[in-house]
Amino acid sequence: MEKPEKFLLKTLPVLQLREAAGLNQTELAEKLGMTQSRIGQMERREKAGKPMQMDTLKKVALACGYDIRVIARKAQKKAKKKGKSRRAA
Repeated sequence: MEKPEKFLLKTLPVLQLREAAGLNQTELAEKLGMTQSRIGQMERREKAGKPMQMDTLKKVALACGYDIRVIARKAQKKAKKKGKSRRAA
C-alpha cells in the first residue's frame, strides 16, 4: 500500500480512495449518507479539474478507511542558472 501522502497527491482522490477501499459508488454513498449520483457527481467534477472542499474530502477518506494529513513545507528557492553574463563591453 502506498503512503497516504503520495496517494492523496494524485489527481482523482475520491475515485482512487473509493477504488482502494474496494467500494462501488453506492456503497460509498451509503457510508456517507449521500446518493450514488452525488458520488458520481464528485468524481466527474474531479475529472473536470474542479477543486473539492477539504472537509468533503476528509469525510470521503474516513469512509474509505483513510485519513488525510496536510503537510506544509517551506518552499525551496530555485537555483540560479550558472552561465556567462551578458554585459555590454
